[in-house]
Parts: sequence; structure tokens; C-alpha cells
Amino acid sequence: MPVDPVTIRVVDAGAVVRVQDGGLVVRAGVQGMPGPQGAPGTGVAPVTIQAAEAIGIGQPVIARLSDGQLELARADAYAQAQVLGIAETAALTGFAADVRIIGEVTLADWTAVTGTISLSRGRDYYLDPTTAGRLTLTPPSAGGLFVVRVGRAALADTLDVHVHTSIRKA
Repeated sequence: MPVDPVTIRVVDAGAVVRVQDGGLVVRAGVQGMPGPQGAPGTGVAPVTIQAAEAIGIGQPVIARLSDGQLELARADAYAQAQVLGIAETAALTGFAADVRIIGEVTLADWTAVTGTISLSRGRDYYLDPTTAGRLTLTPPSAGGLFVVRVGRAALADTLDVHVHTSIRKA
């Protein structure tokens, strides 16, 4: 014959509670020793999204509102300045790319994205206002453009992605 479920609330850490029908004895215990430390994390796992156009590794991307597909980001229009993250994998039109929303992206040669092989360690990188899919060290200053800090160079080959909200220049 099945036993009805019983909810037990232990008020006193030293209390012993007996459940008659099931013969179960519950005794509050003490905290055990902590387990070994886990491996270091790499940030949030990337998301995989279909590309509406060719996307290169390291390029800043948006997810289009119309269909959710990836498109290269740029700082000259509101919709294009809503950066989702940085592409971790390349994709041709219609194929999926992995996008790092937060965390580190490492690339041996950043020339296609920044115009230089290496990143400037410790410097912030912003969405480029004129060329889609590019990053720049100089935030846009002209009126009507959007300032979007995409991340900071942790190393010469590693961008720590942490996208900030776009701000429109007056």
C-alpha cells in the first residue's frame, strides 16, 4: 500500500523526525567539507544563430528584429548599433555562426576587424560608425552616431566582450 507523501520542516538542527508509515528517520546534520574547486569558466556559452550575410570571426553582430538572423553591426543607425556580441566562428549567408555575448574571444590576427594584427591591451574597443563589422579604439564623436563599447582588450589577441548600451551622440 503506497504511503502518502509527507512534508517535514526541521525547526531545530538537532531534532530527529520520524515518519511512521515509511519507517524513515530524518536527522538534521552538519555541513560537510567543501569539495574540490571546479575548472575556471570561460564566460557564458556562445549562442548559435543563422547568418543573413557572411560573418567573419571577431566581427560585431546584431540579431535582426525581422527574423533574428545575424547581420554585421555598425554605429550609424539605431537597429545596427544594438550589438548582440562578437562572432566566434565564421559563417556564410544561411549558415550558423557562434556568437560570444559575454566573455573572451581570442583571434591570432585582428586585422579584418580592427585594422591591426594585435589589440591594444587594456584599451576599450567601440563599434565602428562607418564600416559594418569593424571595431575601433576611437568612440564616434559626430552627431547622430551611436557610441557602443563592445569590449576591452585583455591581451594582444584576446577581446573581453562586454557590450554596453548604445548611446546616441547629439
